[in-house]
Amino acid sequence: MKPAKISILAPGLIGGSAALASARAYPNAALFIWSRRKESLAPIHKALPKAKTGTDLSAAAGSDLILLGAPAPALVDLVRSLLPHLSANTLVTDVASVKGPVEKELAPLLQGRARWIGSHPMAGSEETGFSAARADLFQKATVILTPTKSTAAQTTQDASEFWRSLGGRVVEVTAEEHDRQVARVSHLPHAVAAALENQRPLNRVWVNSRLRYDPRFLSLIDEAKASGAVIDEVDTRRLNQITAGANHQGIVAQVAPYDYTDLDDLITAAMAATKLPVIVAADGITDPHNLGAIIRTAEALGAQGMVIPQRRAVGVTSTVAKVAAGALEHLPVARVVNLKRALDALKERGFWIYGLASEGSQPIHRSSFDRPTVLVVGSEGDGLSLSVQQSCDVLISIPLKGTVPSLNASVATGMALYEIYRHRWAAQIQISSLQNQRQTSINKQGIALPPGSPEA
Repeated sequence: MKPAKISILAPGLIGGSAALASARAYPNAALFIWSRRKESLAPIHKALPKAKTGTDLSAAAGSDLILLGAPAPALVDLVRSLLPHLSANTLVTDVASVKGPVEKELAPLLQGRARWIGSHPMAGSEETGFSAARADLFQKATVILTPTKSTAAQTTQDASEFWRSLGGRVVEVTAEEHDRQVARVSHLPHAVAAALENQRPLNRVWVNSRLRYDPRFLSLIDEAKASGAVIDEVDTRRLNQITAGANHQGIVAQVAPYDYTDLDDLITAAMAATKLPVIVAADGITDPHNLGAIIRTAEALGAQGMVIPQRRAVGVTSTVAKVAAGALEHLPVARVVNLKRALDALKERGFWIYGLASEGSQPIHRSSFDRPTVLVVGSEGDGLSLSVQQSCDVLISIPLKGTVPSLNASVATGMALYEIYRHRWAAQIQISSLQNQRQTSINKQGIALPPGSPEA
């Protein structure tokens, strides 16, 4: 389907993202965006200056595709107002999270007046409204279509092509099956639904005691926990504080904004990249600026990856990404439940674990770093935890001559990484020098050939 005109009605987070994605997927199509409130159209027009915006539904006439971005309770009234402006060939779909009641109301209204099919994109954000809309929101997200027995095959095909053009993965089920299987996720905050349906990782889930062991949510919360999310049981006051008073329905999730690499995959890729890979492990770094600086330095000096723990440490946030200045595009980061176990796994793969500590027993310049290396750096205040120190093969230190007792974590990491690579560069220069000397000696003295050879 290549629509010549697309109309997005009531563009919140989902509808707004669909508008942004449609403008990118169909640059030659006319785009109309409708809202009941005129004041809400200004930011939309700024983001999509080529699109036509307005509060008059008649401007949707002649559309090849109309996307209803309104919530389920508002859909019937919206469609009734839209009916005079529809044609039999117009494809109409929605984004509501409940399909059965919507199908029951809208299918009879639209029969013979337009081509109707229900849609539910399983994508979202902790934020709402057009201001949170993103053109890539549907990338790799599951989009559920709910065709009925009377839905024409061409209608289903056109709807599938539309959502795939926005980056979605389309699945077809009945409205009844959708509501039975998906409703338990759909009414949770978007962050939880997105993580569970699209395998997006969760950093943390806050849930009140009423829902923590509710049979409707127990399997979902356990699934999130098994995937590494930290589950915190908190009271309603804390949930209100986290959400700044937004409607949280008793559960709030923090979606990881970064696609972490599996530890085994990181190790395999590092070993394949070089004979002597270097991986940096951060123990308890809570300052995003420090972590971002460490990532930037590690990538710049040639390290093959980062390992960070899930608990009591900052993850890859937007601040970390900004400070890293593009390094995250090239340096994989693994986030592990237990850093000690991760270090043990690295040992089993042949890595030598060096813990950077102010009280380290061995000055860094006396270490050889002649094998696959993991450099473990601790937080600025507490340093390496005792359990992590016990997993290190050797503790190393940076000798300080001034009165300041310690260094900033990112500065210390940069100095240590440079020393690791300086050792290796020096060793390589020495090997090259010896090889050159040997070749010079051979050239001067000639090569003694065995008796009987043709040249002897």
